[in-house]
Amino acid sequence: APVIPEAHNEWVQTSEDLKKRSEAVTRLEAFYVVCEPRGKWANAQKGNTKAVAECQEQLDETSLRLASKWLKTWKKNPDFPEFADGAEKAFEIYLRRALQSEQTSESRFAYAELLFQRKKYRLASEQYAVVSTTGVKSKTVAHDAAYAAVLSLEKAVGDKWNEKDEKTFHDLATTYVTQNPKGQYRLDVEFRLGLIAYEKNRYDEAAPIFLRLGQDFATLEKGVKAQDLYLDILNIKKDYKGLREYSRGLMKVAKDDIRKMKLQKIYEEAYFLQIQKMEEEKKHIDELIATYLTEGLDKNALAE
Repeated sequence: APVIPEAHNEWVQTSEDLKKRSEAVTRLEAFYVVCEPRGKWANAQKGNTKAVAECQEQLDETSLRLASKWLKTWKKNPDFPEFADGAEKAFEIYLRRALQSEQTSESRFAYAELLFQRKKYRLASEQYAVVSTTGVKSKTVAHDAAYAAVLSLEKAVGDKWNEKDEKTFHDLATTYVTQNPKGQYRLDVEFRLGLIAYEKNRYDEAAPIFLRLGQDFATLEKGVKAQDLYLDILNIKKDYKGLREYSRGLMKVAKDDIRKMKLQKIYEEAYFLQIQKMEEEKKHIDELIATYLTEGLDKNALAE
């Protein structure tokens, strides 16, 4: 019958009016099945595409209205998870077939926020990522969604990164940095990207990230940490020439005396290690020693 969608719509609303919210959700799911374009009811309409479209419109309006209502109620009454359960399901039903629009993006962002608040971080990350890449008009929402997608995945993974999650994180981080080259969280996102590679011993991948962050954010704590990690990578790779040149450059801009002393020590140790390496490789060291002395460094330290 043509009025089947209307009957289901009324059934959903009546369940809500009677405060039978779990039943309202069940009825909403049944309503979705009725509106299925290739479903039993749609086929019975014998090509009446307008009726099928109107069914979907009714479903969209009802599911989104209830999702918004239940979400608002849950925020005021967080001790009643049934409202959050209902809102989550209603949003999910609405978004299954909803056409792309500003309203859809706003609804998906609200859905992602709900998932994040309920600590369903992986699902939240997926929804945030969709918002950030579907042409949402608000630059603020696009920025926040792109960063939230990264943050949510971090929370979902913790310290147990597998290859698939690393790839997803790399894609999400790249999206954020590309869309927001001067974004508020660029340092945090890229630093984490470099740190994941560093902890997996992928130093060639991590090195340019830390080098760039150390240059761009030299006055910030995490920028300094990036410098230290780049120094460590140079040391691990036994690139003592690069180590002394980089530490010497940092000494010129360091404003803290303690840090200058630390860098000075690294610089001098890099010289000794380079000499030792050259001796092991049976290379000439006269030129290196001469350079060391002409730069006015501690002769006693060299003697030692």
